[in-house]
Amino acid sequence: MKRLFGRAQAPLQDIEDTPEELWRAPFKKPDASRLPAEKGDGYRSSFGPDGFILELERKNIFAWTVDPIYRYRDAVFEADILPGSPEHAPAEGEAAPQNPLPDSRRMTNAGTAAGGIIFRYLNESTFYMVLVSDAGMIRMDAVVNGTPLPVLGWTETAAAAAGKPGSRLKIIARGTSFTLIVNERWVAECSDDTIQAPGRIALAGQNWNALSSVRIVFGSLSIDSRPFEIEAVHTRWNSLIPIPPEARVRLAETWLAMGSYVPAILQLKKAEKAAPLQPEARLALARAYLAQRVFEEAEEEFRKIIEARQEAPEALEFAGTDQVLLSTDPAEDSQPAQVRAEGGAGTASIAAITEARSELGGIFYLQDRYQDLEILLSGIPIEQRRESPFLSNLEGHLLRHKGCHEEAATRYERAGELVPGEGLFHLNAGNEWLKAGLHPRAVDAWLEAGRRYLAAGDTDELEGIIDNLESAGRLSLPEQEYPMQALRGKYHYARGNADEALACFERIEGERCSDSAVWYLSALLRREKGDIQGALERLVRARDLEPGFAAYRFRLAETLRNAGQDYEEELKQALEADDSDGWIHNLAALSLLDKNDPDSAAIHLAEARRLLPGEREIVVNLAEVRRRQGRLAEALELLDRSNARELHAGANLLVEEGKYEDAEEWYREALRKTPFDPELLADRAANCLELDLLNEADDLLGRAYDIQPSPRVFLLISFLAGKKGEFTRSEIALQQGLEEFPEETELLRELARVYLHTQRVDNAKAVLRKLKRIDSGPETNELEQDIEERSSQKISCSSCNRYWRVPRNLPPQGSLHLTAQPPDDLPAGTCPACRAHYCIGCAREHLGDDGRFRCKTCNTPLKLVEPGIIWLLNRWQADSPEG
Repeated sequence: MKRLFGRAQAPLQDIEDTPEELWRAPFKKPDASRLPAEKGDGYRSSFGPDGFILELERKNIFAWTVDPIYRYRDAVFEADILPGSPEHAPAEGEAAPQNPLPDSRRMTNAGTAAGGIIFRYLNESTFYMVLVSDAGMIRMDAVVNGTPLPVLGWTETAAAAAGKPGSRLKIIARGTSFTLIVNERWVAECSDDTIQAPGRIALAGQNWNALSSVRIVFGSLSIDSRPFEIEAVHTRWNSLIPIPPEARVRLAETWLAMGSYVPAILQLKKAEKAAPLQPEARLALARAYLAQRVFEEAEEEFRKIIEARQEAPEALEFAGTDQVLLSTDPAEDSQPAQVRAEGGAGTASIAAITEARSELGGIFYLQDRYQDLEILLSGIPIEQRRESPFLSNLEGHLLRHKGCHEEAATRYERAGELVPGEGLFHLNAGNEWLKAGLHPRAVDAWLEAGRRYLAAGDTDELEGIIDNLESAGRLSLPEQEYPMQALRGKYHYARGNADEALACFERIEGERCSDSAVWYLSALLRREKGDIQGALERLVRARDLEPGFAAYRFRLAETLRNAGQDYEEELKQALEADDSDGWIHNLAALSLLDKNDPDSAAIHLAEARRLLPGEREIVVNLAEVRRRQGRLAEALELLDRSNARELHAGANLLVEEGKYEDAEEWYREALRKTPFDPELLADRAANCLELDLLNEADDLLGRAYDIQPSPRVFLLISFLAGKKGEFTRSEIALQQGLEEFPEETELLRELARVYLHTQRVDNAKAVLRKLKRIDSGPETNELEQDIEERSSQKISCSSCNRYWRVPRNLPPQGSLHLTAQPPDDLPAGTCPACRAHYCIGCAREHLGDDGRFRCKTCNTPLKLVEPGIIWLLNRWQADSPEG
């Protein structure tokens, strides 16, 4: 009997739907969990007894696995995360973890690894992500076009304070509002409108620099996208459940570190409503007001911190007010400052009071309240002022206002000594020395400021220093001219003004120049201009001045290698000086490749890749190593086919293996990404020549020539013309190339060969003479031999190794009348029977009774029947004094 009602059929799934559902991932049933087990570059995901596992197989990697089913916009996402289970523990002394994402001051303390949830995932370069680290820190970013934009920087959670492993992360995504909860403790409510569209979700992991590999375990995952439930959960966590004030203070610290001062103020004021603020929290609130230039509120908060010190037995009544601020007990100057280990909201620590006084002084300065500033500073112990760069700077401002320029300069310089990397203090000191009429001291201060700005890469501020030095140049001492020129040169170098920088360096290069950086930068500039010899001389000077500085030895080795000179000793010394420089290891690998030792090169490249994980040039070199090891497929897998430079490199690898058709595909793909790269156009043209695609090559070379003519482009045009039989065009291309690159040896060699091919031997010889003046290498010697072979014939002595070269196709030479005895190294004649030739030295051994030279084999008298021999003897007789 047929059933009246059939079984309900499951509706067809549309993976692009945005369902309203409560879904919990059944990790113990992988087929139903929606998340795939997969393997990618440096990571793999799988299922285990504890849940979903994301394994990160190398350092400094961020990876994720996407749920391909459905999209969500508003939802409550929840997951149990255990980040940081190491496959390999960090080596002793290994560097602290570094997070590649931009972040607040807490970034380097985030931990060793992190796991989290990605949501509103539109594609691999646009999504939101929330990470929780193994140290219990949390952060949120909006990633747009591959660039992370911090929504919330690393923030401490209650889990961090507890020190327990693992975290239960809950994200309430509701429109542009995002609430973050860790271990059922409210952490933050953030607002961001960067990504409004629904997207997929993913589970993500980050491994930093401490662990060789790491496992992120996700014990559970749930998604609730039902609107009523989202609203209820959001209201519960943000309106009904009391938020601990310490959580708001932690969040405010993060907002401050991110420069989000208004949200920081709001959180701190909310925290204050729940409980009195601790001095450090109140200090943060005051600084947030100050950053917003709300001076009245900032001053009020700083005063509260100072007034909270109930232990002060006496106080100074603040000028113009009746508020108690500073102690004037003279005994306090000799008392060591003690920071309270703990204190209530009503008792400020000595450290907090000191900082509050300093900041209050800053407010007085900004408001030009110099009388208040003077009273404030007079109440701070002298030792505290001497040890504080901020207070020393305030003293400088006060003394400058009072017209005490020399004293102001000393305070600024004291501040500069306390903060070695800051140039502003010395700039101010120089200005005050100038006003005091002490011009040499002003120049010294400005030079110090300039050096500090240069070290910090602040060329805008450095420009003002250079202007000051130009103005004061005529008032400086003679011995200050050298450091002034050095600083000018370094400034111009930093700004990319090569000619101006080189002119400054040339003025001070000499025996007295002991600044290794001057020699080094001058060398780099000369190398860019093609003055290799000048660059080498200056790199040697820099190295000799600082023989233990690896960078100088590395650049010297690199330049020697590019010049075709021996560089092995410099490279060895560079490695010994600093084996933690990835570029030195990269050069060591290239050296081993030059020696055809790819296995040893791979060891250095592995180290270079570890030290410089983001440098793709090293990956390209590693691909060449794999090719030479016979692992071409593996070499090509290393390369990123979304990157034009790496597509280009892959095509070149295929060309080296003779796979020209495969290379053509890679070249085409690279050119679609960078259609105006002249080197890429030339390389593809060369490949087309190998494939006999002559018209395609012609078009590519024309485009390369229009963009940037180069010696190689002219060479390839010559080769193309030769293949087409257009030898006149081939010659013209090379001549045009030599007009632009007159000493390019490859162009000279090829022009000589074109002349040989077209039977213009004299022209080839003329080119050879020019070539030998600038190059005496093996290729030039080989060309010379080819020209000799084409333009002359060889006559050899049958008895010894002696030979002579004579012009080809000599006309009949006529009779020979010798008037003197030729030397033994000239030919004696030819045997008419066997056609063997003999030199006079060998022929003497076979004189007949008639005194004539005879053949060693036939015993036949030798005769002068060979035109070449007659030509040689005539030439000798014409040139010989005896003749």
